[in-house]
Amino acid sequence: MTELPTECDLLDDAPRYVAEAFKATEPNWVKRDDLVDNYVRPKPNNLSDLRDDIRSDLNQPDGKLDDYDINGWLIDRAITDIGYQNAIEHDEAEDAYRMADGVSADTLKLGDELLIQKSSLHDLFTPETGCGPATSATPNSRTTTRRTRSCASQ
Repeated sequence: MTELPTECDLLDDAPRYVAEAFKATEPNWVKRDDLVDNYVRPKPNNLSDLRDDIRSDLNQPDGKLDDYDINGWLIDRAITDIGYQNAIEHDEAEDAYRMADGVSADTLKLGDELLIQKSSLHDLFTPETGCGPATSATPNSRTTTRRTRSCASQ
């Protein structure tokens, strides 16, 4: 029997998305509409559990919730959750956000957990690691072996 994938908690995913968007655009402003338009909810997710809260907050008891309204609710909540850390500046006239001066997106947390996880992998394609293309300045065993094999087969 195949196991179903675990549902993604959108209340965790949206803040991570916002933090990553701020990191990618630091120190520039990001419009709320751009954040909402570009957010792609992972699947499977817990949207069905959140629908009643979304409907209540948006004063929309009936009818279909469109993707823009759902994403907007998630992004607004994420910005509020992150904003409690005094980490976000808001330009009300443009409805845009950015990281506050002196705050790095890498330090943002949701509860006790960092929103942007530190990668345990180094950059595998830098000349220092020797894992780049065969033309890299630093040879490694794979490129050397590959060259030897290709020369030996001729």
